[in-house]
Amino acid sequence: DNNNMELRELIKQDLSDPKNIALFAKLVLPHWFSRPCNEVHYRLFDHAQIGIRFKKNKCTQAYRGLGKSTAHNLLGNLYDICFGIHPYIVINGFNRQQSNQKLANIKRELETNKVISYLFGSPIADSENQWNKESIFPWQKVYVMALSVGQATRGLLFNSSRPTKVVSDDIITTKAMFSKE
Repeated sequence: DNNNMELRELIKQDLSDPKNIALFAKLVLPHWFSRPCNEVHYRLFDHAQIGIRFKKNKCTQAYRGLGKSTAHNLLGNLYDICFGIHPYIVINGFNRQQSNQKLANIKRELETNKVISYLFGSPIADSENQWNKESIFPWQKVYVMALSVGQATRGLLFNSSRPTKVVSDDIITTKAMFSKE
């Protein structure tokens, strides 16, 4: 109905402002962001916004358990996917299994999240050929690919686009972190 469509568009318009990424987190992903946010969390969201608005390189370092991976890999990438910010996203992990798991979390939200479905529709309808454990192409507007650190991003192309965003998370082992090298 018209009122429902108008409400949906108003909500999407408000959420599309990167300043509202915290609202997007609470509204779209309440099961991931169920606890109250503190100032450090809002800085994390702010950091994610910098990449969205200015497409700058960034590195986030903070204590374990803060939610860096959730903020950047899940929230940041879902936001970019839903609003078509980056046409080609690469998710890097230490190995293929870790990268595929990060992509699986995003896929699960796109497939089952009722708020995403209400606001944006089904992401799979037109993407059947590009919906597997290593890549997705939701709404045929953002291609997301999982790679491991050892795999080169140089030379990658999808529909004449090169990766516009690469998210690398936990790319070294704990053992390597504490080595002298």
